[in-house]
Amino acid sequence: MTKIIGNNEVLGGRNDTNKIENKNNIKRLIILCLSSYVIFLSSPANACIISARMVLEDVKYAEAVVVGKVINYEIVKDKNFRKQTIAALEKQTGLSEKERAEKRSIIEQRSFLTDYARFDIDVREVLLGNVSNTTTVTWNNSTFGEPDNLSDSLYLIALRNPTDTRPPLRGPSATIPSSIEPNLMTVLQAPCSSAFIFENSSENATKIRQIIKSLQE
Repeated sequence: MTKIIGNNEVLGGRNDTNKIENKNNIKRLIILCLSSYVIFLSSPANACIISARMVLEDVKYAEAVVVGKVINYEIVKDKNFRKQTIAALEKQTGLSEKERAEKRSIIEQRSFLTDYARFDIDVREVLLGNVSNTTTVTWNNSTFGEPDNLSDSLYLIALRNPTDTRPPLRGPSATIPSSIEPNLMTVLQAPCSSAFIFENSSENATKIRQIIKSLQE
């Protein structure tokens, strides 16, 4: 039998109310964390507080260095993350259908740090390593995000083995995410620094050639 106390409050009712409020607070906290995580992953320019200086000598970590043209360039979107983010959005309360649809569209269209680029290199010259005439590679530029496309220029590109345990690290907390396609070589890049993709006529490309030559002597 339910016990009634002096102010007509059901005994245990206050505890039940507190439990419900705590659950709602936890839900709101989870949604806030997810929202913050989405903002972080969709803001590649802010992935590093301080940019690291590029060290051209890091080319020693390369599995191959080639000169060629970039073809079949595409951004590979992280569909699983988008699916999980949209699922969390559907559980969020207090949104109108219009607001929910707008947020869903933003999630589907915007870029995330977990996206990466995949492209072929029409190889014209091999400076280091062994590669085929057309080599498919990936580029996970989690520091700054990948550009939508690359120009038709001739590029010098350094590539590393994604399973190599000796990637260049340039910060106390720098990490390199695991490759989604470990069977493909990936563009050499230290976290929070620039990628080893240079126009072939650039000064940095000339310096890279000199460094490789000295390493081979």
